[in-house]
Amino acid sequence: MKIGVDIDGVIVDTIRLCSKEFSKHFGYDITCEDITCRFEQIEGGQEFINQNLEYLFCSLPPYEDAVEALNYLHKEHEIYFVSSRRDFTYDKTIDWFEKHGILPRKLYLTGGKPKVQCCKELGIEVFIEDSTAYASDIIESGIPVIIFKTEYNQALKNDMFIYCDNWKEIVNTIFELC
Repeated sequence: MKIGVDIDGVIVDTIRLCSKEFSKHFGYDITCEDITCRFEQIEGGQEFINQNLEYLFCSLPPYEDAVEALNYLHKEHEIYFVSSRRDFTYDKTIDWFEKHGILPRKLYLTGGKPKVQCCKELGIEVFIEDSTAYASDIIESGIPVIIFKTEYNQALKNDMFIYCDNWKEIVNTIFELC
């Protein structure tokens, strides 16, 4: 099975870190939902990321069980990382994967554009995502989506989403889908 995996908010908690640091820097509350669903509307947001790339994208450890789960899944499935990160983050992202022992390193960066086209081109059969905005587009194209449950993705309920609280649940769900 070809499995698509988002990075930020799914493998690592960069969304919460970005929300906190953006709010501090810009002087007003920028929520996790703003980061995942309305990033393009945050004036100066991309420049702030550019200036703080190493800290924002490379300083945090992966979520509990994420590395083990991904490496386990990699033994029987093709793993593709599809992220809305920009192209200039590619090398830093690969370095972060290596640092944390994440084996599959097929990385596709959409630069903030919808991920659905990349998923279709790669033949993704199930996608793991935290953003309900991206997930809605992907599911509309017929690809099942597992939502890594967070406090910021509970507002939009879609019976088509498969919510999982942790990586152990994600692995079990993938094997149920096979």
